[in-house]
Amino acid sequence: MNKGTGLARSTATRTTDQVVGEALHLAGSAVVTAGVAAVLVVVAVPATLGVGIAAGWKAMRKRR
Repeated sequence: MNKGTGLARSTATRTTDQVVGEALHLAGSAVVTAGVAAVLVVVAVPATLGVGIAAGWKAMRKRR
């Protein structure tokens, strides 16, 4: 009797706890990714604006 490939067997024998654990891991990864994106937006946007304003100010002062 052929029981199939190892992958099919391991998928078929997963317990609910394993599936829940994997789902929690993926959810945690999504939360971390969203947190990193939020920090980048909060830090990068003001920093970019500040650098742009400073460069514009410097250029205006050189023209005088």
